[in-house]
Order: sequence, then C-alpha cells, then structure tokens
Amino acid sequence: MMKNRKSGTTMIETLVAFLVVVLITAMFSKVVSVSVHMLNSSRKVLANTEKFNEQYYKYENLNNMKTSSMDLYLEIDKEQATVLNGASYVELNLSRESGLKYNVNDWGTGFVMYTFEVPEASTGK
Repeated sequence: MMKNRKSGTTMIETLVAFLVVVLITAMFSKVVSVSVHMLNSSRKVLANTEKFNEQYYKYENLNNMKTSSMDLYLEIDKEQATVLNGASYVELNLSRESGLKYNVNDWGTGFVMYTFEVPEASTGK
C-alpha cells in the first residue's frame, strides 16, 4: 500500500525551479549585454559620420577630391527576370571624364563619399 504524499515540494522540484530562474536570468543578461554593445556601436558610427561630414563639406576640402574611374555592375536575378532576357549582368563604366570624384582623406573614419562634378550648362543664346 502506498502512502499519500504530503503537500509541499521535493528537493528535485526546488532544483528545477532554481535552474529555470538561473536560465531566465542568464538569457536576460545576454540580451542586455548585446543591447549595450549595439548601442555603443551605433554611437561610434554616428560620431564617425558627424566627424566625416563636418570635414567633408568644408570649402577647403574641394582640393582633397580626386577624379577617378569606376566600374559598376548590376546582377540580374534570372529567376525573377523574363526567360527571353539572356543577360546575367549589366556593366556601367564610368571613365575619368564622367566627373566622378571621391574624397582622399577619410579623417580616420574609413568612410568614402563619391560625388559627380557636373559641368555648367551653356545657355547658347
């Protein structure tokens, strides 16, 4: 004959409950640490962007621009494109005459900004 169990918790139930609490606490602390890391990374990117933009848009920075050439490629997803289109990519070649310029100095930020120098249009009157 089995005796009826008295009310209360056993040692195993207490250990399992404690383990669950520890796991929840560990997961929460991991979420907080990832959030802090992302916040610090975002602040660093914002600071670098502000530093770069502050220097980039100064008038004397115009002398630090270098004319360049560049090849741009556009890949075509053949599954999304029509069957009759046999192209797999499109190439756009920008020569030095295109007016593409980029900044030589990045002021320690690692950023590069490209601009196009557009010749003034003549009115032809």
